[in-house]
Amino acid sequence: MGEGINPEILMEDLYDVVEKHSGLHINFIDGFPDSLSGRFDVTVDNYCLGVFSVIIKIPKRYPFEFPAIYETDFRIPRINDRHMYPDGKCCLDFDFNLRILAKKGISIFNAIEVKAIPFFADQVFFEKHNHFNGREYSHNFKLAMKEYFVNKFESDNEVLIKTGLRFLTDRNKSKDSICFCGSRKKFSDCHKLKIGDLSLLDAGILEFAQSIY
Repeated sequence: MGEGINPEILMEDLYDVVEKHSGLHINFIDGFPDSLSGRFDVTVDNYCLGVFSVIIKIPKRYPFEFPAIYETDFRIPRINDRHMYPDGKCCLDFDFNLRILAKKGISIFNAIEVKAIPFFADQVFFEKHNHFNGREYSHNFKLAMKEYFVNKFESDNEVLIKTGLRFLTDRNKSKDSICFCGSRKKFSDCHKLKIGDLSLLDAGILEFAQSIY
């Protein structure tokens, strides 16, 4: 178990998971919870769409790191087009979205609800229709990063995006700073609603992002 983890909160979280997902069980190493594994029923609106075998790893920085989820019975091909890594790890979302969610703190239970269930439901959809129901994005790192920021900024204007990223890393900005987009509104009344949560990412990530434009 990682340093700083509250074992009582973690165990309560895990018990909530296995109470709802009875096919999963808790695995212990040296007396400490290490993971969840077993049968994962993908249930939406009380209807079971499908069943997958999974391992859900408890992150070392719980609850400030997103749990890694692996599909173990090879039902899903290990290819980028199915959002899978060669080792069976599921690409649940853009890495930046997962980092932002974890930065605020996220339980294993909520991680499953908000990302794992939609992921596996979409895998079932793909099996039936040979395409995803809204999960198409690139696995080329730079292309995926650009797609992510286009979605966040709701614009494909690269100058606007780079200016916005530079604004977020400006240590001199304040709550009264004028928005970078030229609207003459305060940032808090303008683009903060779209991209404010990007400030939760490490400055190094945002600085690297600027370099791809």
